[in-house]
Amino acid sequence: MVEMFKNMKVINKYDGSDVTKIVNFINGLLITISGLIMLWNTLNPEQKKGFALQTGRISQDCLENFFGIFRQQHANSYNPTPIQLIWAYKKIFCLEYFKHSLNANCIEDLDSVLCKVN
Repeated sequence: MVEMFKNMKVINKYDGSDVTKIVNFINGLLITISGLIMLWNTLNPEQKKGFALQTGRISQDCLENFFGIFRQQHANSYNPTPIQLIWAYKKIFCLEYFKHSLNANCIEDLDSVLCKVN
């Protein structure tokens, strides 16, 4: 992919001029690919077979969603105090951890027993 993006040319469809230098996504993708290669070499230095880097999980989206849930707990507070963050985290963790999905592809564990323990 690195070679493909290095050799890519973007041509203006109106006048046929080469606008590759002003198109920012190509350089951004090259930086991202380079970073992923460095991450791969750091996490898997011996190039073990069977090891996979799930790039779909390397995203800021999950972090934004995570803090978005905290903001919803305190009326869209963009600057919660540390104690508000701890309270919201405990509440969200307990609500999500002890919830079992009927469509889950795993067996139900003992979370119902833990909910009943005094």
